[in-house]
Parts: sequence; structure tokens; C-alpha cells
Amino acid sequence: MNQNLHTRVRSLTGSTTVETVDNAVKDFLSLAVKWVIHNVPSKVLEPLASENEVTADGYSITNTTVIRVRKGNRQCDEVPFSQKANMTDSESLFFVPITTKYPKYYIHNDKVFVVPIGNAYVLHVPNRIYDNSTYTTTILGDFDNAVLNYAASLDAAAMAAYHLETEEDIELVQLQQQMSKNYYDAARVELAGHLSAKGFALQPQGQTE
Repeated sequence: MNQNLHTRVRSLTGSTTVETVDNAVKDFLSLAVKWVIHNVPSKVLEPLASENEVTADGYSITNTTVIRVRKGNRQCDEVPFSQKANMTDSESLFFVPITTKYPKYYIHNDKVFVVPIGNAYVLHVPNRIYDNSTYTTTILGDFDNAVLNYAASLDAAAMAAYHLETEEDIELVQLQQQMSKNYYDAARVELAGHLSAKGFALQPQGQTE
């Protein structure tokens, strides 16, 4: 179906721009992407990931989810930022020598840093923001249906809130609240089915709002 994703959300809920403006629906899609990423094991996200070099200045991970960090062909273990000074202090138990087989990484001020420095890379998945000019008919590939259903759940909830405030039509509000629940359940079923096919289970999680 060659339609913008926010148009597809509206086709599910029947919402109008009076009830939920287009920018709100686009925000719902962005929240849906975050929800999917939060509920999907890192290994499953790898086909959607990008790998970038981590320099001495670190690599910014603002609005992105880290899958793993490597130095050469060795995976780095995450350590707390509080160990930074100790990792370069040869007198410390936490000292990490240049020749180590066990490189480390830490996160500070939304940046990834690797010790020792050099030949280091971070594999990460951007928490993609829905932009009609960039992501028109897809945003997370195989996970698009889960994204659409989750966004529809948020859209239906917004419709219910609108009608409660403007008309106090309790019957209509209850129908839209039930619609919201149905689409949330559908999003979970969609995601669980996709994960099950890859040998993973969906863990119980709340909505991301």
C-alpha cells in the first residue's frame, strides 16, 4: 500500500485533523518506533543498525540505541563512567592496557567512549523520528505493522480525549478507548509473532508515551 504512514494510521482509526492534527499522528509514529525498539532484542535489530567509528572524542548516541561496541574484532564490555580515570591508571585494578583482550566502553553525556582508544566502532539503531519527507511508506521494515498499530492506539486515545473534552460523549469516548486498547493489543500480537518466528519471546511491557 503506497501511502504515507500517518495516512495509514488515520485509515485505521478514522480520525480527522480536527481530532488529531497531522503533527500529532507523526509524533505517535515516532513513539511507536521507540516502543518497538524498546521491546525487541538487540540481535533482531541488527539488520536495521548502522556502525560508526568511535574516536578519542567519542561518538554521539543522542536519540539512538546502542546494540554493541567493538574494538577490532573484540566486543567491548560496558563499565560505569566512574571507572574512567582508573582504566588509564596503571596502578589501578581497573587499568586497561593497550594490549588488552578485554576492551571496555562507557557512556558519558550521551557519547560512547572506548578504552583503549583506536579501531573502535559502535553498532546502533537510530530511534527514527517520523519525517514525511524521509520515511514515507516504511520506517522499520518488517516491524512496520507493529508501528502502525501502536500509533493507531495512541491516535484513538487522543480521539477519546478530544471528544471527552469537547462533547462529553461518554459512549463515543468509551468506544474510542476500546479501539485504543484493541490496537495496542494488535501491536503486541504483531510484534510477538515476528519475534517468535526468530526464536524470541516478547517480554511484558507497558506503553511508551
